[in-house]
Amino acid sequence: MEKVSQKDSGQAILLISAVIMLVLLIDVVVPVYPNDLWPYMRIGQEIVRTDAIPTTEFMTYTQYGQPAQYLYWLPSLIFLGVYNLGGITLISVMSAACLGLYYFLLWRSLKHWGAGKAASAVVLLLSIITTVSAWSVKPQLLVLPLFGLAILALARWQQRDNRLLWCLPLISFLWVNLHGSFVILFLLAIQAVLFGKGEKKKLLLFTSIALLATLLNYYGLGVWKSMFSMVNSQSIRQYSIEWQPPVNSGWRMNIFFLMLLAIPVLASFSKARAALLLWVWYVGFGFMALSSVRYNLWFAAVEITVLALLLDPIISSTAKRVHVFQNRKLNIALSVVLLLLPAAFLPSVRSLWWQNALPTYQETTPVQAVEWLKEHPQLKGQMWSSFDFATYLNYALPERPQFMSNRFEDFPLSQHEENTQIETAAEGWETVLDKYDVNLVMVYKSGDPDLATALENSSQWQEIYRDDAAAIFARK
Repeated sequence: MEKVSQKDSGQAILLISAVIMLVLLIDVVVPVYPNDLWPYMRIGQEIVRTDAIPTTEFMTYTQYGQPAQYLYWLPSLIFLGVYNLGGITLISVMSAACLGLYYFLLWRSLKHWGAGKAASAVVLLLSIITTVSAWSVKPQLLVLPLFGLAILALARWQQRDNRLLWCLPLISFLWVNLHGSFVILFLLAIQAVLFGKGEKKKLLLFTSIALLATLLNYYGLGVWKSMFSMVNSQSIRQYSIEWQPPVNSGWRMNIFFLMLLAIPVLASFSKARAALLLWVWYVGFGFMALSSVRYNLWFAAVEITVLALLLDPIISSTAKRVHVFQNRKLNIALSVVLLLLPAAFLPSVRSLWWQNALPTYQETTPVQAVEWLKEHPQLKGQMWSSFDFATYLNYALPERPQFMSNRFEDFPLSQHEENTQIETAAEGWETVLDKYDVNLVMVYKSGDPDLATALENSSQWQEIYRDDAAAIFARK
C-alpha cells in the first residue's frame, strides 16, 4: 500500500506542477496590462513624497483638490516598492507567485472536498481559461492567496478539521488592508455557519474575531461605508467594464456560460453529490457573477469545486486506466523542471533568447510617446489622452496631469459623459476640449479611430507625433 501511495503522490505532484506551470507561463508571457498597475504606483509615489495617505485627488487637472479616499494605499506601496527593486520583471514574478499560490491552495481544497487529482487538474484548467482576463496586476491580485486559504480552511472545517480556522482573523486583517472585496470572506463563512457540517460554534467564534479584525485599518469603520459607497457608485457601474453584467461574447465567455448551465444538468445524472454548502455558494456567487464581470473570479473557485465532484466518477475511472508517470522520483524531477520553465519567459529574460519575443507591455502603454513628450517640455497647456493611455501617463508623466484616472468614483457622471464624447468624436467634442483649455491630445489610434480621423480632418489641430499606437495632436 505504501508503494502505491508513493506513486499516487508523485503523480499528484506532477499534475499540480503542470497546472501551476501553465498559470505562471501565461502570466509572465502576456504583456502587462496598464490600467491598474501604473495609477496605483503613482499613488504610492505620492504617499512616499508626502509621508501621508492622500485625502484629495491629485492626478488630474479636472478634479484636483477634491476630497478622495485611497483605500488601496498598501497595494500602491507594495507595487511601487517591488517595481523600484526589480522593475517590471520583479512585478511579473510577484504576480506569478500570487497566482501560483492561489491555484495550489485551490488544488488542496479540492482534495478536501473529495475530488480526485485528475478531475481537479481538469477543472483548474477550465478555471484558467475563464478567468485569465482578470489576472492583471491590481490590488485584487494580492488577495487571491488569501481567498484560496479561506476556501481551504472552510473545506477542512467541513470535514471536522478546525486547525486552519485561526487563519480567518489574519486573512481578514490582511484582506481589508489590501482590497475592498474583503466582504467575500464573510459571505463564505456566514453561509458555512448556516449550511455547513463542521463545528459551527467554533467557526462562528473565529468569524466574529475576523469581523473585528476588519476595523484594524487606516480608515477604521469607515472602510465598510467606503466599500458600499464604491459598489453603489453610478460612475463605476455605468462606465467600468468589469462592473458590467457578463455577455456571451467570445469563446471564453461561451465556456463560462456553458459551465454555468452544465452543472445543474450534470448534477441530475452524476452519481456523485456535492455538499449543500457548495450548492449554496454556487447559487449565491453565481448570482453575483451574472450581475457583474468582476465577480466571475470569485465564482470560478466555487464553480470548479462543484464541477470537479460531479465529473470525478467519470474522470477518475478513465485516469485509473492510464499507466504512465509511475516513477515518483522522475515525477518530482519533471515537476521541478516545469516550475522553473516560466522563469525563461520573464520580461528581461525572454528577449535574450527569443528573437521575436512578445513585448513587455501592451500597446496601450505609450512608452515611446511619453519619452517624446518628456523631450518636448515647451509644449504647453492641458492634455487629453485616451483612457487606456492616461493610466500609464498618471505614473510616467506626473508633470502633465490628466483629464481622468482609473478611479472612476472620483469623477462625476457628467465628466464621464464628456470623456466618452471626446473618445467617440461625438457632436461637440471640440467644444468639450475648449471648455477644459486642452491644447494637446494623445489618441489611441486603433482604440479610438473616430477621434483619430476627426483630429486629422479638423482645421484646429495638427499632428506633431506618431508611432504604431499613438498620435499626438496640438492646436494650430
